[in-house]
Amino acid sequence: SWLPRVHEGPEVTGMISVKAAHETGLTPATWVVAGAGDNAAAAVGAGVIGNGDALLSVGTSGVIFAHCYSPLVDPTGAIQAFAHAMHRRYHVMGVMLAAGGSLRWCRDTIAAGSDYDQLIAEASRASPGSDGAIFLPYLCGERTPHMNPFARAGWFGLTLAHGRAQIVRSVLEGVAFGLLDSLVRIEELGIRITALRAVGNGLDNPVWRRIVCDVLNRPLSRPVVEEGPAFGAAVLASVGSGIHASVNAAVTEMVHVSEVPDEPNPSTHAIYEASYERFCDMYLALLPFMDEEQACPV
Repeated sequence: SWLPRVHEGPEVTGMISVKAAHETGLTPATWVVAGAGDNAAAAVGAGVIGNGDALLSVGTSGVIFAHCYSPLVDPTGAIQAFAHAMHRRYHVMGVMLAAGGSLRWCRDTIAAGSDYDQLIAEASRASPGSDGAIFLPYLCGERTPHMNPFARAGWFGLTLAHGRAQIVRSVLEGVAFGLLDSLVRIEELGIRITALRAVGNGLDNPVWRRIVCDVLNRPLSRPVVEEGPAFGAAVLASVGSGIHASVNAAVTEMVHVSEVPDEPNPSTHAIYEASYERFCDMYLALLPFMDEEQACPV
């Protein structure tokens, strides 16, 4: 009884009052549609509304969001399960805490004042696999798949031969490996992801997008409209206001993706497969040192 009524994403929930119109400049009696949470709205705006579709987002955090037609609960709790923004549709989602946040920390720590694109361009001159350097991106604990608030970040494999290019590239690759952790766990639940829609500022950069594409070994498409959650909310509003009969119809008319997706390179993926195995082994090897007594405050 303490909670408000729950509405479907495209459902009209009320109208702009005269008082709200005066304070906001919106037109009185404009319909208000329920909308969705940030990632569900971004998924609608990217056209992730069918099986095999998934949203890949790299902002401060990193997200892999996969559509499903029935509720699917991970018994380990590593993958989160939600209702989608559409009637009788659902999604599962893996989230890493420090995706773009890892690059920002790296930039601020070892290259303060540098432009992100310049720093990534420098990293592009290092070889895939960063000449053996591996970065664990657990700067503030981790959600998927470890659910470990005491997970901590670090590099392994550094030698005198490594420079800033390899160090930065290892951060980009470490984030991609963290995203792969979510992809692997989602597919272990029985969802086969065939298409990824890539959004977020991190994937605006073609070098980082190429790294993620090769690590995940899936084609990446970019939505033409990049406003993400705001655009998805507009798609839902078009249904609630009667412009479109359904979310499917609205997505068909409104959502468009890049005509030529990024395709994974098999030879580069093979390099990353070996690096990812070491990445996973490193976390397990260091796990005994990741506890409340050893961990510094975030």
